[in-house]
Amino acid sequence: MIISAMRPGSIMAAETLCRRLHHKIPGLKMLVCRWGLPGQQATAKSLKDAGATWVATSLAEARDVIVQATDR
Repeated sequence: MIISAMRPGSIMAAETLCRRLHHKIPGLKMLVCRWGLPGQQATAKSLKDAGATWVATSLAEARDVIVQATDR
């Protein structure tokens, strides 16, 4: 599952969505793409606490996560 969050206020919506999905589907792997905010460790931590497996801040980072996650 990939969740894309763009607007500055969208972080709360992304966290809520992560919590809901994690609660309904506990084993679900979620990549949250928080575009344009590199180095936002606090944001990444809050999203991971909400259930996100990975958090990416750029297309290259998202691609790397997807490649690693699907590499078998």
